[in-house]
Amino acid sequence: MKKIISILVVMLICLAPGILGVDVGLGVGIDITVEDFEPIVWLCGDRVVQDDIIEPGRWSDYGDPLIERLNNYAFEGESIVWDIIVFDKSGKEKISDVYATLGQVQGEGNDIEANCQEVEIRDTGDGIRECNARLDEEAITHFDDNTMKSYVCILTVESPDSMQGEYFITVEAEDMNENLGTFAENEFWFLNPEIALSISSPKIQFPEGVRPGSAAYSNTILVENNAEPGSGVLLDMYMAGTDFYDSSHSGAKCPESNVLDLNPGLKGHTGPMYNVDGMPTGIQYYATNGAFTTREWQGNPWWPSDNEGYMQIIYGDRIDQSKEIMGTQTWENTHTIGTTATIIDTYNMLAPGAEMVMTFRLVLPEPCNGNFDSGNIFFWGEAI
Repeated sequence: MKKIISILVVMLICLAPGILGVDVGLGVGIDITVEDFEPIVWLCGDRVVQDDIIEPGRWSDYGDPLIERLNNYAFEGESIVWDIIVFDKSGKEKISDVYATLGQVQGEGNDIEANCQEVEIRDTGDGIRECNARLDEEAITHFDDNTMKSYVCILTVESPDSMQGEYFITVEAEDMNENLGTFAENEFWFLNPEIALSISSPKIQFPEGVRPGSAAYSNTILVENNAEPGSGVLLDMYMAGTDFYDSSHSGAKCPESNVLDLNPGLKGHTGPMYNVDGMPTGIQYYATNGAFTTREWQGNPWWPSDNEGYMQIIYGDRIDQSKEIMGTQTWENTHTIGTTATIIDTYNMLAPGAEMVMTFRLVLPEPCNGNFDSGNIFFWGEAI
């Protein structure tokens, strides 16, 4: 028994090292796919349209907001400005380019027109709540330096050679994997629309043989905003005129010289010869536009209409010498920044295809003879 026991002990001793030396292992890999996150663009605050340097608006000068612009059209030199935040959950370093685009189709991938400039985030005291920043159901209220960048984007309208017609306009962000994102508020603009006026009659016709010392009334004419269809261009309407002369060299006289004064009062001519039954001699006009007529300005202290609702015409052959048709302000007053005259007179506006209806009154002084067919009354429409 002792031998057997010894043998068993020896065998156990011999087997033990073999068991302790066995080491078996396997490696198991993992499969992780990180989201290829598309950049998100948020529009912040108020986007603005800025005036150009060529001609000031009623309430604006170069670089000022065109707050009088009521419809989506813009002309060469005017700019659209957006403040935006670009968010990339993969890290702001992934954001490679941000730019303004325009094209015929809404969304990403349109023609690149202007690069945006990275700027420091504006501290509004309310985080970024004005950006309407959301990630699915989560509202983002604070700027994250790790995942966000802030930009200002300025798109200036080019000449009609490269920008003319209707376009979707937006801001796009691109990441290093060529993923694109755009803000939700895509805009639709008519760039460099053609503007035009049309007048229903080539001449203002008065009855033949107007008697000196009396008043006569013309045919009614229509002054129409003939801007490009679909453009929505509103025209601010102005007019002015010149004196009238007899082109036939007939020895005219009316009443003191060979000229029929358009507005003798503006030339300092007063007295009985320049007044007929309480009406000033020369040419005046009556106009209607929708619910308004020139009667609205009876008793106006600056430029009143008379008892019949007729208004006098200012002298000029350029728009900067003219006066509103439906209103009392000169072009110069309406374009002087910081004056109360810059208030927009909506009754002086014409929408595309709309007309102002006008009748003219001729009050002839006495004495007067001649055929006064040389001279002009001018009409201008200025895009709001």
